[in-house]
Amino acid sequence: MKKFEYKILQFQLEKGRMKIPGYNPEELEKKLNQLGDEGWELVAQLPRTSVAAEYSTVFVFKREK
Repeated sequence: MKKFEYKILQFQLEKGRMKIPGYNPEELEKKLNQLGDEGWELVAQLPRTSVAAEYSTVFVFKREK
């Protein structure tokens, strides 16, 4: 039976934009490519909201152990 490990990355959003110091699309692409090179596969992206109208998005990655 295959076994997997998981990695969760959460980013705060501000008015629909990622609130990451120094964020730019090229850097996010680099990070995603780095994770892919390490065997991580993006399996879900989950938007989240709270009562305080704070927004975030969660990326879920998995790779075989």
